[in-house]
Amino acid sequence: MFTLEEVFSTRNQSEAFEYLRSKKDGNGTDGVRLSELEEYWELNKARIMTEIEDGVHQPGVVKCFEITNQIGRRRQVSNLCTIDRFMGRLLAQKLEQYLTSEFLENSFAYQEGKGALDAEMKAKGFMEKGCRYVAVLDIKDFFESIPYSD
Repeated sequence: MFTLEEVFSTRNQSEAFEYLRSKKDGNGTDGVRLSELEEYWELNKARIMTEIEDGVHQPGVVKCFEITNQIGRRRQVSNLCTIDRFMGRLLAQKLEQYLTSEFLENSFAYQEGKGALDAEMKAKGFMEKGCRYVAVLDIKDFFESIPYSD
């Protein structure tokens, strides 16, 4: 599908840094702030890349906690180490390039630039064309219901 060279290309790294700069600054579980990520990467990328190429790289600790929003809804939040967050973004960008074309036109979940309002406008368009029914499918918690075995 794609190579490590593509994942860690200068362009892909620049896009990942730009994306992460737009996020709220904070510490990962490794103590590295997002605002310090580029400098940290420059100082440590040779070692990290060698670990990845040798197949010995170990992801950092993930701290999980629950938050409650203003209306009382709870959700699980995972705080990754900053470098894992960066590498996850690098992979997500590459996967997105290859997988976006596989999504159905009327699929709106987990796609950059598509959201609930877009889905609502699409449904409205169908109704204006005379469609009498619109189906909304949400597979919330579906993946947690799949039995995994080692």
